[in-house]
Amino acid sequence: MLTKLFNSEISARQLITEIILILLGYILLLYISNSFKALLYLFSISVGTYIIAHIITFYNLRLATDIISRLIVPAAFLAIIGLNNAGLINTLTGSISPDGPKGAGFIAMPFYLLSASAYLADVASWKMRDAKPYLSFRELALYVALPFKLLSGPLETPSLSAVPRHHSYTLSDSRLIVGFSYLTVGLFMKCVIGDRLDVRYLLVSVDPILSFICAAVFELKFYFDFAGYSLMVLGAAKLLNIRLTQNFNHPFTARNVVQFWHLWHVSLGGFLQKYVLRRNLSLFDGRESKLIFASSIFLVSAMWHGGTLNYLLWGLFHGIVYYGYITFFKKRDVPALIGFVAMILFFVLGRMLAIDSDIARLLVRLQNMFDPTYYYRNGLFSSVDFSLNFSQFTSNMRAIEMALAFIAIEYYQSRVLNNNNYHIFRRPLSVAILFIIFLIFSVPSGGLLYARI
Repeated sequence: MLTKLFNSEISARQLITEIILILLGYILLLYISNSFKALLYLFSISVGTYIIAHIITFYNLRLATDIISRLIVPAAFLAIIGLNNAGLINTLTGSISPDGPKGAGFIAMPFYLLSASAYLADVASWKMRDAKPYLSFRELALYVALPFKLLSGPLETPSLSAVPRHHSYTLSDSRLIVGFSYLTVGLFMKCVIGDRLDVRYLLVSVDPILSFICAAVFELKFYFDFAGYSLMVLGAAKLLNIRLTQNFNHPFTARNVVQFWHLWHVSLGGFLQKYVLRRNLSLFDGRESKLIFASSIFLVSAMWHGGTLNYLLWGLFHGIVYYGYITFFKKRDVPALIGFVAMILFFVLGRMLAIDSDIARLLVRLQNMFDPTYYYRNGLFSSVDFSLNFSQFTSNMRAIEMALAFIAIEYYQSRVLNNNNYHIFRRPLSVAILFIIFLIFSVPSGGLLYARI
């Protein structure tokens, strides 16, 4: 039993390091939640998952394992939506109140639930292939509670827990350089740019111009906040030679919507593809039905962000755009300018749907934006409500300028130099400059958009 729990075949140093990482995950959760109840939930999930995995492997029930393999991850997504609708976790809408639900037991719970369900799905699929799954409790506990992915991911698959024997967690000069470079770029994106972008006060306006500005700035905020945090996590993990998914890879340089979703929140896309799309695609016959099912995955992705009507509309929008691109535009030679404008409208309109949970106000905003008579009656700019506090927007201008300059450099790096992984920003001189800027101009009060607390 002890070998299953701790895998005594690994080196003592590796065993001690991984136990320390598990404990660190629990300590960080305790620090953030300020409640021992949160630790009890996390430990219960790990133990319960371990027991259920053994039950799956003990009983030769092929139908049950098939159902678990296909449906347990979608069921976990439904559970998260239920927690959201019950008011136990927040949505990610821009209108969310900072005084929203902060139940200690549900801090980071979406990531913990999905991690556990993914592990069980893999155990079930292993059983179906008559292959014995690896059931080390230590590895399972490390996968679920890994401190580097606490709160906001990346949403890794259980292969992360299958650490090679005699894996080296020791810090080396090369890992220090690479890890620090990612960490610095993430700190700059998150604390210097992302935390300064805040236009929630514009959500009250239904004017088309202000609505467009609001959605565009929110799109920038979500990118620099989440990508910045993800790069910080990636860099910290690299210091210990732990390989996490790079969650963002210059998404605004994408040429089409399919490529965009391959570059934005990469771990969630890969997770959905593995546990929802591939596991269930065989249930559908014909190219058209498979394409509709693939497009519907965007609904699952949307509702993971919040079980609200605006996120349902957001998922439908992205599913329809994805279906339309595959069906009508993929094999057509669309002029570059038209493609660029279409991508901008795609970004902004999609974010406009995502940031406001006030459906009545959202519908009025959309009606005004696509009503030509509105502009004819009010003029293009004369309708703008100048009673809004534009001093707040002015305070965002420097961050917006930095964000656009950052994206322009990304575009040049990716599309002209054919380099990725934020290569220009991670050069030694760039890292030094970004770190100095971070030390002088960082904003320490930003929080995390994807933390659900």
